[in-house]
Amino acid sequence: HQLQLQYIKDEYKLRSDLEAEIHKAQNYAHNNYKNFYEQLNKDRLKYIKDLGEQERKNAQSNYKEKWLQDNKLRQYTEKFLKEQSKKRIAAECIIKEKACWGVGIVDHETIDRLNILQASLYAMRLAFDMMMMKLPEWAKAHNYDGYTVSAMADGTFVPEIHCDEAKCEPKADGRYPQVMAASILAKVERDRIMCEMDKLYPQYGYARHKGYPTPEHKRICREIGPSEIQRMSFSY
Repeated sequence: HQLQLQYIKDEYKLRSDLEAEIHKAQNYAHNNYKNFYEQLNKDRLKYIKDLGEQERKNAQSNYKEKWLQDNKLRQYTEKFLKEQSKKRIAAECIIKEKACWGVGIVDHETIDRLNILQASLYAMRLAFDMMMMKLPEWAKAHNYDGYTVSAMADGTFVPEIHCDEAKCEPKADGRYPQVMAASILAKVERDRIMCEMDKLYPQYGYARHKGYPTPEHKRICREIGPSEIQRMSFSY
């Protein structure tokens, strides 16, 4: 009986000590939490004040520096795109020499009539049909007998083509060498056409943006209207 009473006393004392420690820890956390956020608020106000003074002092110099940075970025981007274009052109020569290939081209009126997705699938079919026309002679020249034909489309849709197997996969141009090669041929051919169109319509800057809806492209279309090769479904 005495042992049981002692056990109860010890347990009560342990629980009281634990509650005291918890209460102490809570008070400490509350005080430090309050002090922390008071200091944080002071630092934030000081930062805003210093930032405002710094912005007022450096308004002109910042504007000049930003202009220089934008100009450097533009020059770097143009240089990078030229280098990429040269690499793609070199790759195009190798692909056309080593592979059986085809290119499909549709005009702006076809895109407006079909919509951009269906026009893209139609262009894929044209490219495939062109390749299939050349395939027997190419296979004979490269000693390919009894071949089968399978196709992989980059995206989530498969064009209506006749072959042994046709599949699609998003970002296939990053996984399959054949689709990578097809992507290079398509980009080089598009860039070549856009550079030719730039000679006919220099005010639209086709050689720079290649027909993509860049801010520059949209601005020109708003200012002077669409060019004769512009699809009317293009939102600018």
